[in-house]
Amino acid sequence: MTIDYKDAKSQSKLIQTANFTLFKDETKKAGLNHKHLENEYDDFEKESLLPHKLSQFGPAMAVGDVNNDGLEDFYIGGSKGFSGELYIQNFDGKFMKSNNNNWENDKDYEDVDARFLDVDKDGDLDLYVVSGGNEWESNHGKYQDRLYINTKGVFNKDVARLPKMYSSGSCVRPYDYDSDGDVDLFVGSRLLAQQYPHSGESFLLENVDGYFKNVTSTKAPEINYLGLITDAIWTDIDGDNRVELMIVGEWMPITVFRNINDVFEKDEHLFENTNAWWNTINGADMDNDGDIDYIAGNLGLNYKYKASVEEPFEIYSNDFDDNGTSDIVLGYYNQGNLFPLRGRECSSNQMPFIKEKFPTYDSFGNADLYQVYGAEKLKDALHLKATTFASVYIENKGDGTFNITSLPNQAQVSSINAICLDDFDMDGVKDILVVGNMYQSEVETPRNDASYGLYLRNEGNGNFKPISAIESGVLIDGDVKDMHQINILGNKAIIIGRNNDELILLESTGMILKNRQQ
Repeated sequence: MTIDYKDAKSQSKLIQTANFTLFKDETKKAGLNHKHLENEYDDFEKESLLPHKLSQFGPAMAVGDVNNDGLEDFYIGGSKGFSGELYIQNFDGKFMKSNNNNWENDKDYEDVDARFLDVDKDGDLDLYVVSGGNEWESNHGKYQDRLYINTKGVFNKDVARLPKMYSSGSCVRPYDYDSDGDVDLFVGSRLLAQQYPHSGESFLLENVDGYFKNVTSTKAPEINYLGLITDAIWTDIDGDNRVELMIVGEWMPITVFRNINDVFEKDEHLFENTNAWWNTINGADMDNDGDIDYIAGNLGLNYKYKASVEEPFEIYSNDFDDNGTSDIVLGYYNQGNLFPLRGRECSSNQMPFIKEKFPTYDSFGNADLYQVYGAEKLKDALHLKATTFASVYIENKGDGTFNITSLPNQAQVSSINAICLDDFDMDGVKDILVVGNMYQSEVETPRNDASYGLYLRNEGNGNFKPISAIESGVLIDGDVKDMHQINILGNKAIIIGRNNDELILLESTGMILKNRQQ
């Protein structure tokens, strides 16, 4: 191809006006200078065939008015060895770090989620912090969640109000499910620590006079060891004025528990073939038809792993080399045959028999999963699968059925870890704001780092238009793990937590830039 300047034609130029983006970065204006620091821990030393690390899910965040001054404050948790912090909003819109230093006593815990709630019905907000991570063996005391009671703005840990809960956690979701006037809890478990992909114990906790009782075995027995839970919401999915519990997780389908006389029963057929690596779910009436629709964040379609109903991405866990410890085997399909994902070198480091059974890389590469590990061992293994990695819009049809469609390609470039749903441009319909990435992938797989956040404007009829960073002002890089809406002196804002990185505050201007050409 021969190119000459004399043949070029002048094109119109795009005029960019940064002052008229929908969101503006107001982190410095709000006086925020907080960096989450991640402790060093190598998950792969004990479990070399993990698909990704499980020790870097923070920071945890919670938003609420803790001192009843009409202004919203926030808590941001710390990783193992680093204290959480409480930030108080002042009447100038700036935040000041609280001198409450009781978090320092618990800095050896790994904070993965948090919520403000009034536990004791005294009119102020207390703080629940979920302990998680993968640094300790299963059933370790450092996985115990913590409850801090607010007394005139001072938070003190109360160990007597929670039962023993030694699962590596993922989320806590408050809701008065039994309608007795106090707040009950669902507490989700991320995993059985250091035994991926086995699930830990999740909990339904009933509030009895400000103390939480574990009622899982009687009121929600199927929640126990449900899976690798990442998120959950309390939501009325069918408009019957009874709130259901919707749960998502890694290797899990979208799972709904219906409240039948305060006993939760799993709906086995509502969302079939939705097994995925779900990271988050949120719900709102996106089409203004009176029922709740949902957005679910997944691994994305820009990763090395691929999945479909016909050819799912699979995992097996068993003691394949008979040495007394469980091994992980990932499998993918190629032309209808199931093959090991991981190569001969790393697989044999975990299971040395592979080098003897397959003396060359060629012989290993030509063998399918059953030839490598044996049909009997695979049959007896814990077996999970993912049938989709797309992040989706779930439209509630109002008749008990749902229409699931993939979000636009721009939303599939990386993992979605957090979702905000609101009418940010004030046109009468709710829009979507997503953030994500995943920096913890295993050594043979490039990390998910292509997302800079994305604003999806609601165009109606289930159409969500991706808006460029030039117009939206959303340009959030890094390993984003959490995001919450927060009110700043009456203005909508978004607070964004990144693993091992600085906190970001975006404020909504309520405007959207229209491209002009000249």
